[in-house]
Amino acid sequence: MKKIFLLLFASTTMLISCNDYLDVNSSTNNPHTDDIAPSAFLASALSTTYRTQAVAMNEYGSVMTNSWAGNVNAFTGGYRTEFTLNFNTNTRSVIWDNLYTGIFNYNNILVYPDPSNEYGNHKAIARIMKAFYMQYIVDLYGNAPYKEASLGLGNLRPKYDDDKDIYKDLLLQLDRARTDIAASTASLIPAGNEDIVFRGDMTEWAAFANTLELKILLRMSQSTEADVVALRTSRIAALSGKPFLTTDAAINPGYNGDSSQGQNPLYQNWGANKDGSSAGTNRNFTVASQYIAKVLMGTESNTHVNSTGILDPRRTRMFASLATGIVGINQGDVTLVAGGTAPAAASRLGGGVTGYLGVDATDRYNNGSGKNGYIMLASESYFLQSEASFRYPSFGGNAKTLFQSGISASFNLYNAPIGTYTFPTLIVAAPYITATNNVLGLGWDGTPNKLEAIMTQKWLAVTGINGIEPFLDQVRTGFPANPFAITAPAGAVKPKRLLYPASEYTANSANVPNVVLSQIFVVNQFTPFWVN
Repeated sequence: MKKIFLLLFASTTMLISCNDYLDVNSSTNNPHTDDIAPSAFLASALSTTYRTQAVAMNEYGSVMTNSWAGNVNAFTGGYRTEFTLNFNTNTRSVIWDNLYTGIFNYNNILVYPDPSNEYGNHKAIARIMKAFYMQYIVDLYGNAPYKEASLGLGNLRPKYDDDKDIYKDLLLQLDRARTDIAASTASLIPAGNEDIVFRGDMTEWAAFANTLELKILLRMSQSTEADVVALRTSRIAALSGKPFLTTDAAINPGYNGDSSQGQNPLYQNWGANKDGSSAGTNRNFTVASQYIAKVLMGTESNTHVNSTGILDPRRTRMFASLATGIVGINQGDVTLVAGGTAPAAASRLGGGVTGYLGVDATDRYNNGSGKNGYIMLASESYFLQSEASFRYPSFGGNAKTLFQSGISASFNLYNAPIGTYTFPTLIVAAPYITATNNVLGLGWDGTPNKLEAIMTQKWLAVTGINGIEPFLDQVRTGFPANPFAITAPAGAVKPKRLLYPASEYTANSANVPNVVLSQIFVVNQFTPFWVN
């Protein structure tokens, strides 16, 4: 864990150019974080964790669910680790390292001396977001440092907590955050522009906390352990009728194109340079997979999804359209087509994802650089509610209606203006919902297993934006049942976790469990507890 804490201030200064309120410390060599007021620290904490979510986590999930492929015309060998499932302790290790950096930032807010509770709103936000990202640590790794990790530099070798116990405590933290929000008084310092998500709207934060709790409980949907079942049952019923997110939880600290570090991190990694070139970026490399291209273009037919004849209106906003539409590359295939030659081009990420839209290259660059990020989408919220309604009668609601609301929310996201750019034509969800209703995998009535319909449409709604979610859904439910890369081993199964990073084996060797590659593909003592 030592590496985690040394990374803290390298991360918290990365968006200094965006807004003055992010300049929380004048010397990164002498931080004194206990002297920084929560109002001065919150924006940086939110920005740090979102960067990991938007880049490393999003990319990993989008590749593992067969949404993204690597363009062999630009580079060779990209995503080879994911395509071959030959993971090691360096595979996506940045997720662990950087999430803990961000979690430490949130903890600094929580431990700030505040005897009169003036910063109650800021601490409630930090408590919610610490739970949000700590859940991902558990989901991707299982047991992890938790109680002792909050000691920071006071304990550089924290012990590992049981993942189920961490989950239980995350629910208690959400309870406390909502209690603090409900008890908010005029004596509290309002969370203002430093809240770069909801701009101080604590009602929205309470709805976010409810939605996060629902996600946590649904992660445990497959568990048959008596204590987990009892906890899940009581809390699902208690959430019935509570407010959930109905709008996208956007984050923007003042993203801009003045410097690469000031850009929206998704654009920084997959957008174009100011002159429209792609030099120094991943823009040329990451393209649509052949599988998602066929689903979107209405040419995919298998035992799980039959999109034949249905053009998804979102396709040209998710990926760039070429002369023949969305063109994808079969994951792991270096020959690509029957003649052994690669296509002249494949579809890069679309303007609806990167924000690269406008009248000229400079306009497109500025719009993409300044585009909102998204911590959680409204579509995710509706699909979570649909699943809860379908699985648990005590939750209430109409599962089909909530499912269709999730699709509509996805269309709304792709209709939203980006900077100075407004889409000349709106895409309309209703005809698509009608056309797909009786279609296998895409529609409610046409899919015998309703969970498959929910997870497949959720995959389409969040891929490339919050790509880690459909991957975790796939580990939990088996859906969306997307194919593996052709270079995956015969009889491959999805990994159920990542390996602990090399940094832990170096700095915290006395406590880190020794997990080897063969153990991440089967259920064992190292598997996250909610995986069956």
